[in-house]
Amino acid sequence: HNPDDVFDHTLGCMRALPEAVKRMNALADKPHRLGEEDGVILAWALLCHDLGKPATRTEDGRGNTHFYNHQRLSVRLAEGVCRRLRFSRERIEQVQRLIALHSRPMQLVLAGTPRRGLRRFIHLAARSLPRQLALYMADRMSKGDLDERAEAFVRSCWELYLTEGDELITPLRLVSGEDVMEVMGLPASPEVGRVMESILRLQVAGELCSREEAMAYLRRLKAKRAVR
Repeated sequence: HNPDDVFDHTLGCMRALPEAVKRMNALADKPHRLGEEDGVILAWALLCHDLGKPATRTEDGRGNTHFYNHQRLSVRLAEGVCRRLRFSRERIEQVQRLIALHSRPMQLVLAGTPRRGLRRFIHLAARSLPRQLALYMADRMSKGDLDERAEAFVRSCWELYLTEGDELITPLRLVSGEDVMEVMGLPASPEVGRVMESILRLQVAGELCSREEAMAYLRRLKAKRAVR
């Protein structure tokens, strides 16, 4: 749905980046200064964020072009680029994180920016959120479609990040693995980890807020397993 090809779009993103950073900060109550390393990581993420599009290009029956899951392939291709340039492991991981999540903001905007999805996005972006928002805005600006919905999304992200960032990024564990095994009658196994991950997802979404709620969730989960 972009009139430019991937190469021209990528150049447009690079041109838009300085202004995107300014506009991102203009939407924040507390502007975030991006340093030199932030700029390097953002530039490489933008250069590589759509590398997977040619190989994932498909056309549906109505002639519409799609690039399903192109971000996953872009992450792998970007790693190869960054390794050849001898980037540090930390820098490579930061570039990959931005690429992996670059489609998420648009998906959330199209879904009406649900609160649960917004919280999950901030959890995944973690301390890279300012970079992630700058990348999103540069991506939108390059297409000329930075509209009110996009700006409202960025503003909402900033508000949550500044008020609940710590709790969303590194939430305190509500229960332990031992709790899971005791309540559900499970042995030490990968299943325990999967249950812990489900609790974390619900906690980030704001659906579990206390140890009591988490323990009640475990009991409900155990009851469902018994029925199956």
